[in-house]
Amino acid sequence: MSREFSLTKVRQQSEQIWNDQVGGLGLRILGGLIGISLVGLGWGYGRLPAEVPLWFSRPWGATQLAHPAWLMLLPGSLIVMSGMAIALAGAVYEQEKLLARMVIWGVVVIGFLLTYALGQILRLGLGG
Repeated sequence: MSREFSLTKVRQQSEQIWNDQVGGLGLRILGGLIGISLVGLGWGYGRLPAEVPLWFSRPWGATQLAHPAWLMLLPGSLIVMSGMAIALAGAVYEQEKLLARMVIWGVVVIGFLLTYALGQILRLGLGG
């Protein structure tokens, strides 16, 4: 049994995850969350003020504010994490189905959190 890494093999195994009942559902939800984030940001971007709250780990005040373009960091990081998770899950799917499913669903949870955070930031920025 060869342990050689091949992008073609990862792609084939990623297709297996797509067809897997549990992993495939996670991938579909993940795609929906990415779509919601991008559409929501595109919808509200032009109406946002010059600065929006983003850096919540900083002290209260102006240091928490950022230019609206920084909001692309949320869906962008979700896209990058999704790609990494799909590649990792595809690489281990044959040997460890449970691990592959856990990786996918872990990113789904992170996706819900990022999408919720983006929604709340848009709500605050748009005055809703």
